[in-house]
Amino acid sequence: MEAVLADKACTTADFLDVTLDPSTGPWSLVDRALVATGEAGGTGLPDFKAVAVTKILHRKRPNMVPIFDSSIYQFYLGQRPVPGAYKDTPRRLWPLLQADLRGHRDWIQDLIVPFRTPDERPLSLLRAADIVIWEHTANGCAA
Repeated sequence: MEAVLADKACTTADFLDVTLDPSTGPWSLVDRALVATGEAGGTGLPDFKAVAVTKILHRKRPNMVPIFDSSIYQFYLGQRPVPGAYKDTPRRLWPLLQADLRGHRDWIQDLIVPFRTPDERPLSLLRAADIVIWEHTANGCAA
């Protein structure tokens, strides 16, 4: 996670514009932070999973790091992720989320203009999408 925070390219990178290649570019640093949790292999830090890593990194890089959440995963892939899984599990989500947000960027940007975070920062497109999708999966469109 420190590498993501220290890297100048990650400071200005936008999830919608990055290449999701786990071996190069700003996204590779995010991917390495997630792989370091060792969830699938039983190595790494216990109880420090992909969702925690993405929540922490999202707070510091809100335009770069989306939050990995089982509800978001289910929305795009039709099933909950396997508990404790990483590598290929979230890697299936990122391109679907990226493509969807690219297609709806303008609509989401217009939607979030008046909203601020509790500490008065502009609400990021990634956080707005997280809220909208999570609410949809939890409550359905009618709610």
